[in-house]
Amino acid sequence: MIANLVLVDAVSILKRVWDVLNHAILGNPEFTPVRILAALFILIFGMFLSRRIGRFMERRIARRAYIDPGLRYTIVRIASYLLIVAGV
Repeated sequence: MIANLVLVDAVSILKRVWDVLNHAILGNPEFTPVRILAALFILIFGMFLSRRIGRFMERRIARRAYIDPGLRYTIVRIASYLLIVAGV
């Protein structure tokens, strides 16, 4: 009986927290704290993935043939920027 009451209270608290996090900011229903956090997560993940793929590409390009280090850096940097833009 007491455990059921505690569970109901916990569920109602979580529901209120979820409602607050999904409440529109500045009157715009598309602009909520949950969406802001999701966008930040996607941006950070995209940057992380971009760096990992950039390092992989740099190693692959370095092994294949001699390419000027400046050109190699430019190719990897452009690919990284494209991945970040694709993530956004």
